[in-house]
Amino acid sequence: MPKPYRIFLIDDDRFLLDMYAVKFKAAGHDVTAFTLLLGHSDPDGVHRCCSPSDVRDARAVADKLGIAHYIWDYKDLFNEKVMIPFIEGYASGITPNPCGLCNRTVRFGAVLDRALRLGFDALATGHYARVESGGLYRAIDPHKDQSYFLSRIRPEAISHLIFPLAHLTKQRVRQIAA
Repeated sequence: MPKPYRIFLIDDDRFLLDMYAVKFKAAGHDVTAFTLLLGHSDPDGVHRCCSPSDVRDARAVADKLGIAHYIWDYKDLFNEKVMIPFIEGYASGITPNPCGLCNRTVRFGAVLDRALRLGFDALATGHYARVESGGLYRAIDPHKDQSYFLSRIRPEAISHLIFPLAHLTKQRVRQIAA
């Protein structure tokens, strides 16, 4: 990865955000953290992706590291491109993959496009998958591999993606966290 990169960092896991934001900053990259609002909430205390508690956690990590943190609201697009097709598909007897739809149309579609227009070079997330030689491959940890959920991403988007957990097992991530 050439230096310095402007890295657009998305993650709703406080530890992972902390871990690789520090790594990218130490390598001389300009890092900005983003939290996506996709319409989920946790008023009942049950943790869900992109919840208000995730926003608070990401903001706290960004403040600690001295990096900017922004919140982007993609609830309407998520509903249109992911939730409605999921509900319609399920009602018609198919088993849709909402993560695949979100990754293609929202996270690595509209969000990545916006980040690139704003001058970012790459988007980093905590997905377990590898990007090598312009292709998407399975993660080292077969139990955590998420390449299937990323398989519908536009091919031209792949060169802008960084998956820092690609070469780590979940056990190693837990060791680093301890």
